[in-house]
Amino acid sequence: MSEKPARKSKETQPPAEPEKKRGPVDLEQYGIYEWKGRKYESTSYVYALVYNITMKEVNQYLAGYGLNATKYNVLFALKNQNHGKGLSQVKLASHLIVTPGNITKMLDGLAHAGYVTRVVNPASRRENIIKITKAGLDLIEEVWPGYDQLLSDIFKHLPEEYHDVMDSALKHWLNNLQDRK
Repeated sequence: MSEKPARKSKETQPPAEPEKKRGPVDLEQYGIYEWKGRKYESTSYVYALVYNITMKEVNQYLAGYGLNATKYNVLFALKNQNHGKGLSQVKLASHLIVTPGNITKMLDGLAHAGYVTRVVNPASRRENIIKITKAGLDLIEEVWPGYDQLLSDIFKHLPEEYHDVMDSALKHWLNNLQDRK
């Protein structure tokens, strides 16, 4: 007489297979051929891909607060620069690398939500000074812990031993590019 094998409980079943690691990035799918010897092309494209993935995740998180990365950066800059005295709209636009038209639309939305105010600069009536409001400060404080955790989680995908090297290399690159002007 044949017996049916006993059904294994979840506790006695073998563990699930570990998540498979991806192999090297195939840049040829993007038209980047490393055999051509243009390392700058590969590095630039990988940098852009990492940036795009990071910004997608950041924007998904911030959307829950009615923000995107640029709006969050506006609030963050207003909170942390110039000792809370505000920044000119032009300086804010150049700091965030956005056009004057884009910063105007963005500030309209943030002002409508009550997160920033615009005040005409008494020294130059053609210039607006943008200041963060209490509501904007409160929003930054609410958003920050999850935002910080998200960035930390993203950087966990880069082995710890590369953090200092990458930080140093990117700062060096930025300084050289800024000096080029």
